[in-house]
Amino acid sequence: MSIGELADASLIDRAFLSRLLSDLDKKKLVQKGTHRTDKRFAQIGLTSAGQELFLEILPLAKAQIQSALEGLSTREISQLKQTLSAIIRNLNQPTPLCDSKRPIQGKRRH
Repeated sequence: MSIGELADASLIDRAFLSRLLSDLDKKKLVQKGTHRTDKRFAQIGLTSAGQELFLEILPLAKAQIQSALEGLSTREISQLKQTLSAIIRNLNQPTPLCDSKRPIQGKRRH
């Protein structure tokens, strides 16, 4: 995946993701390369050590998700997926700039 695709899929800030990927690269868990068709973009992939670690933690992640969804009906899980998808779509939309003439609403400091 490209860094942009990975950021979009994981909902992680690109700057934070970039630092995280650098750390994972130093640990030899990911490798960076150039995109096949567009040399301006970096392509990120798992190394064999990264793939092994992924396969090791995957059952733990699945168990955690299963635990989180325990007691929810199929209909509730479907609704949750739809709601999360809508939130993700919203987060991927450009955000309107704040009007600098209006104060930002929130708690006042005393």
